[in-house]
Amino acid sequence: MQKLQFDPATAPAPLSEVLKSCWVMRSSAEDRQTVPDLLIPDGCPEIIFVYQGGYRKVALHQPEVSQRVTESCLVGLQTQTQLVTRVSPVHIVGLKLKPAGFYRLFPKVAAEAAQQNLPISQLRIPWLQQLETQLKALHTAAEILDHLQGTLPLQCIQMPDGLAIVQRCIEAQLQEQGQIPIQELARQHHRSIRQLQRYFKRYTGITPKQFARLIRFKALYKDSVIREVQPGNYFQYGYFDQMHFIKDFKAHLGITPTAVADRDFQQQNEMARISRS
Repeated sequence: MQKLQFDPATAPAPLSEVLKSCWVMRSSAEDRQTVPDLLIPDGCPEIIFVYQGGYRKVALHQPEVSQRVTESCLVGLQTQTQLVTRVSPVHIVGLKLKPAGFYRLFPKVAAEAAQQNLPISQLRIPWLQQLETQLKALHTAAEILDHLQGTLPLQCIQMPDGLAIVQRCIEAQLQEQGQIPIQELARQHHRSIRQLQRYFKRYTGITPKQFARLIRFKALYKDSVIREVQPGNYFQYGYFDQMHFIKDFKAHLGITPTAVADRDFQQQNEMARISRS
């Protein structure tokens, strides 16, 4: 086995109604991660099945708080950048869900899970525990997606009206890279701003403004860090002026835009470059 293997795959229809992608990570005992990966939130909750090893994560702006994850869990929608270090050897499977899909699968805990890791062993969801056992024997992301085609959608509930609106708002923000003002979303869906905020908090655990900010910065991050294309005009990403751009960049990455070429920072993006996500 190579020291580190990472196998991602995008979910096909109709699975893509709830699932964005899945990935499989395996590493050997010789895998020695000396620099943590920088994990930028992308607006997608996850199901993480930990079969061997695990990882340590530290919020970028709270280095004194460290969390070690060694069991399978639901990871709710995140808003903070994390520094993540593997505890090898690892065998981990991740299912990256769409926010509305996460609620359809886990309506009782979706909002509670925001910013949290909820251990699967404590949730007492029989189909999820069965899925954990079934996926362990599969080796590739493609095999996992084939298996999920016949199982995961069967667990979904019908979408209430508010969730359908949230899903359409999210799709619009993804298409426009998080640049649609909440006032415009409310107008398009014939709802008040307060109603839209309540819908987002109920079904995702965060506000529409927080979600838009995540999507906007993720678009910038992909261009400036992963694709190594220096953004020529910060207005194209929805920033009002240069100070707004620099402040948001530093809030998410802990560095200024001019420091992305720094060797230490580039080492923290190993996994992002492998996955291109």
